[in-house]
Amino acid sequence: MNRFILLVVGCLLLPTLACADIYIDDFNEGWLAASFFDNGDYSSWKESGLSGVIGGTRDSYFSYTEKYLVDQGQVVLTDSLIMYTDSIGSSIYTKLLYDANGLGLNLDLSKGSDIEVRWKGDHVGFGKPTTMAFTLTDSLTNSYKKSLIWDTYAVLPSDYLSSSFALNEFASGGVQLANVKSILFEYDSDCAFDGRIDYLKVNVPQPPVPEPVSSALFLLGGGVFGLGLLRKKERRNQ
Repeated sequence: MNRFILLVVGCLLLPTLACADIYIDDFNEGWLAASFFDNGDYSSWKESGLSGVIGGTRDSYFSYTEKYLVDQGQVVLTDSLIMYTDSIGSSIYTKLLYDANGLGLNLDLSKGSDIEVRWKGDHVGFGKPTTMAFTLTDSLTNSYKKSLIWDTYAVLPSDYLSSSFALNEFASGGVQLANVKSILFEYDSDCAFDGRIDYLKVNVPQPPVPEPVSSALFLLGGGVFGLGLLRKKERRNQ
C-alpha cells in the first residue's frame, strides 16, 4: 500500500517540477566603484563569497579610453545595478570573469536556451556602437565567443532592454555546455554612454504543463499499475 501511495504522490508532483533560471550575476553584492580621469586608466579586483554570483567570485577589470580630450568616466555598483557614466568622447571597457576563483564552475547549461543581459542606456552620442560579448569555456578548454553590437546612433529608450545570446551557438562553436568551466562577459560602451546593467542570467525553458485530460490518464495509469503490484503481493502472501 505504501508503494502505491508513493507512486500516486510522485505522479502528482512530476508535472509540477520546474527548471529554474541560472543567475550569473544579479549585482546585489560586492563592491564596484572606480573613477577614471586620464587616458589609459584601469582598475581591477577580485571579490569572493558572493551568494548572488555564479561560483561565488567576480573578477572585474575596467579600462578607460579618452578620445576627444575629455577625461572623465565612472563605473559603480549600486541599487542592484552596475552603472556607467562616460563623458563625451570617452569609453569604458568592462570585463567580468566568473570561474569560481579559478577552480572552475563545473556548470551544466545543456538545458538552457540563452544568456540574457538586462540593460538600459540613458544617453548616447555620435553614432558609436555599444558591444556586449560572452565567452564560454568548457572543462576541455574549448572556447567560443559571441558578440552583439548595438547601433547607438539615437538616444536609447528609458525602458530596459534584453539582449539574448543563444546557447546553441556556443555548442556549435565546440563548447560542451554540460560542463562549463568559466563565463567571461565583456561590455564596451563607446562614446558618451550613460548606461546600467541589471543582471546576467541563463534562461532555462520550463517543461510543458500537461493538459488536464493527459494528467488524469497519467494518474489513472499509475494507479492501475500500483493496484496491480499490490494485488500481486497479496496473492503471494496467501
